[in-house]
Amino acid sequence: LLKWVRINPEEKKGNLFAATASVDLDEMASFARLKMERIQSDVREKETLAQKTIAERKYAAAVEALSRISVLMEPYPDLQKEYAVYKPLDNGLFFSSAEENISAELVQALKSVRISLSEKNRKLASGVPLEMEIFVQDKNGALPDFPIYVEHRGKRIAEAFSDSTGKILFRLSEKSLFESPYTLRFLAGIPLKYRQKAGISVQNGDYE
Repeated sequence: LLKWVRINPEEKKGNLFAATASVDLDEMASFARLKMERIQSDVREKETLAQKTIAERKYAAAVEALSRISVLMEPYPDLQKEYAVYKPLDNGLFFSSAEENISAELVQALKSVRISLSEKNRKLASGVPLEMEIFVQDKNGALPDFPIYVEHRGKRIAEAFSDSTGKILFRLSEKSLFESPYTLRFLAGIPLKYRQKAGISVQNGDYE
């Protein structure tokens, strides 16, 4: 608030200095409007990026862009209220994001994602990493740049992105692997809400 306060000196009264203060409401409103317009621009940029990355099958990047939209939109309602204190809201300041619709597009694309586990040798030996190979695909075939993470006993022990052929070779050397249960969980490395809505199942891999 002090930024918008103007001090207006007045004539000295005896040994005392006198001044009045005023608040520039137009500047305060202009600053609030500028912030809202900047948010609108940033949100539209992220929406375009999210749609582009969905089309390119870069689903993790789309998730990141959508999460940024939520963060960017957070202060917008308070800025509208602040502006309305000084001036009536005009049509240019009534703004809503297309995040919900784009999220629905992403979920639809994710519904075809499948995670499968190779049946290669899964024997655990002391001093030798346990190798587990994952293959990720969607309706268009092998899916690159898709994040998968590995859990054992409820703890995340590894995470990686699929290569250009949709494969990930995990080499696991956690000491906890020698403790039962001898089962690993392979999950899509995206938020739970997307996994659930898209029905991406968890793959369990047993080893000896």
